[in-house]
Amino acid sequence: MAEQLFDFDNPWRPNYEAGQTLGWFGAVGICIVSAWYLPLPTTFATVAASGCSLMGFYRMAKAWTRHSDMARTNFTGKTFIDIEGLKKASKGAIKRDELWLGNGYQWTDMVAQRMHALIASGVAKTLGKEALSKDGSYWLHGLDKEDDITVPLELLEGHTLIVGSTGVGKTRLFDLCIGQAILRGGPVVIIDPKGDQGLADNARRICESLGQPERFAYFNPAHPDKSVSLDPLRNWNRKTELASRVAALIPSETGADAFVAFGWKVLQDICAGLIATGERPNLVSLRRYIEGGPDAWPEEVESAMNEARLVNNDEEVVVKLADGCTLRSGVYDPHKEGALTSGEYVRLCDPDGEEILYWDQEEWANDPALVMGAIMNAAAGLRVHHVDSPSPGM
Repeated sequence: MAEQLFDFDNPWRPNYEAGQTLGWFGAVGICIVSAWYLPLPTTFATVAASGCSLMGFYRMAKAWTRHSDMARTNFTGKTFIDIEGLKKASKGAIKRDELWLGNGYQWTDMVAQRMHALIASGVAKTLGKEALSKDGSYWLHGLDKEDDITVPLELLEGHTLIVGSTGVGKTRLFDLCIGQAILRGGPVVIIDPKGDQGLADNARRICESLGQPERFAYFNPAHPDKSVSLDPLRNWNRKTELASRVAALIPSETGADAFVAFGWKVLQDICAGLIATGERPNLVSLRRYIEGGPDAWPEEVESAMNEARLVNNDEEVVVKLADGCTLRSGVYDPHKEGALTSGEYVRLCDPDGEEILYWDQEEWANDPALVMGAIMNAAAGLRVHHVDSPSPGM
């Protein structure tokens, strides 16, 4: 490379070395024929033929190099790689914690000089009209020898921006990155606003090729037949989180208007009531109880509200719910065997007696009916605000 910086030779000129190679090997033949038919010393002919042979092989190497440089520019189409090819090509890069980007070369001043020389001599004139592809200048790949291009993963930490005009291969580069991330066993989350089906299909095929089809999960509300279901209310730490997640979707100009506050209160009361009765809140149940009005509330809510009481003795009040669960309230006796702590409690148990949920004194504020009462207050509010839609013609 250092020598090339000071000795640039136009690679697009005619291959004069090929003619010189023929000339030197022709001289070898003349030396042999002359020694056979002319009265010349054999030693002189042998030395001359050897020297011409050395020059011929030297010029042949130069001619082959120039021919190879020209042959690289005959690349006039797209190349594709399958999953097995990706596994093989990226195997070494994955072991070195690198990302394999494909085949290419480093763009240097020497490569730029070759490009300018080719353009100056005329691409079509030098390489033929086939090089003028409407899909791009594929001859750029022939400006230098290509090798595997990799980048350390540590350089991709944080944000990585990939830009380019339409059709240059941005999505296919994403395919390479996503595929290798899957091959490394890492978690991959793809958010594709354009909905490129090929991107999703390629990720799915790679998971299937690894024998792990369960790793691929496709979510798209527009295609419920193919999409997985996501429950935004599945996991939570505090009951108020559930109402806040749903209320955040209510349109609001200021974020603090009365309708949003009322909606949050209703949602919070419904979520608390569902949890108290052992039913896990979800968007379907919330919509059913809100749109259905107060008549949609399960009967066990009111029953549990009326019967569940904290007592100041060792007795325990047990309320059986419709689904076979029990709502138990009482006081922990710290002297009893197996007692974890002392204080008032309310706990929800499954039909087998296993504890599902537990509320201590602080959460229930010394009265389990507080939560149940809030539910019934919400029902009363719904009874006031719930108005059936007028029928057509009214």
